[in-house]
Amino acid sequence: MPGKEVSCRKKLNAVCDHFASKTVMKDLPEKATTTFVSCESVVFNSPYKTSCFVQYQALAWRSYVCTMREPLLTYIRGGQALVSFQLSD
Repeated sequence: MPGKEVSCRKKLNAVCDHFASKTVMKDLPEKATTTFVSCESVVFNSPYKTSCFVQYQALAWRSYVCTMREPLLTYIRGGQALVSFQLSD
């Protein structure tokens, strides 16, 4: 904060010193250098019941339906993209 640099720096140093004194911080350097995880052993737990491909397929279908519902709007968006591309050069 402007004008309160000294007090902010003191608070920051106090927080950093407190964190450094914790037991978690003391074990962190050893854990960081000795823990390696291979890509094969990583399992991603997704909260969704379907795979990424199925979700993408549903998204693509909804996009297609919206495009077919309003074809004039699709042409306008395409023209707008071309004009903005030409103006950016």
